[in-house]
Amino acid sequence: MIMGMKMMVFNVEHGACAFVRTPTNYPMLIDCGCTENFSPALYICDNELKTATTWNGYQLTQLIISHPHDDHIADIAVVKEKCPPGLLLRQKYDWEDVKTAEDDYDNLDTYTNWQEKYNSTPIALPDYGMDIESFWLTPEQAKTIDETKYINNSSIVTLATVKGSKFEEKFLFGGDMETAGWETLLEKNSRFKAAVKNGETRRMATTRNDGTITISVTDEGKYSLSTSQLGDNVRVAKRGLGY
Repeated sequence: MIMGMKMMVFNVEHGACAFVRTPTNYPMLIDCGCTENFSPALYICDNELKTATTWNGYQLTQLIISHPHDDHIADIAVVKEKCPPGLLLRQKYDWEDVKTAEDDYDNLDTYTNWQEKYNSTPIALPDYGMDIESFWLTPEQAKTIDETKYINNSSIVTLATVKGSKFEEKFLFGGDMETAGWETLLEKNSRFKAAVKNGETRRMATTRNDGTITISVTDEGKYSLSTSQLGDNVRVAKRGLGY
């Protein structure tokens, strides 16, 4: 069934977590940050996944981890227990090297052990009804830019493009890619440069308020953005998109 695309960008302080329900009703998460008071993974389990299309028996079709810093994987234990994805896209690292930049390793250890069960061999993806493309520099390439920031600069960048009969809308999720990383990715990856060259691209960002931004796009190009109250301990985010 073809339906409108839905996107939710959760405000998880300085971390990141976004939910996408594609036009063919497949759900995915891009990063899985959370706050002490709010778990986006639990929220989508209760409010989104029950009506989504399953893929190979999985309620959550795909999880994309831009990079393994704690504020992007803080909800990994909930994902692992409540909504493990059918597909996982991530980078591989020297995990002991990653730990040098982190103060608390619990989430990283959980993530490191869990992600090993997923096969990195490319397989056929479901028909999302929209274009979802990911681009990245390898950790080795990122180290040549700035070894102290190579984890940020090896973030997996995801471009989600939804097309209707009269419009094309692009949303870019950049992890924690830094300016030098963006410049190098544009220089080295002609496919990425071409993908973001044409059409308006909206770069997704969050404020430091807890809450969620919901974006809906219909086939006719009707575009709506709304905020939602998620609980007594969660404030509504009044803004969350960088244009």
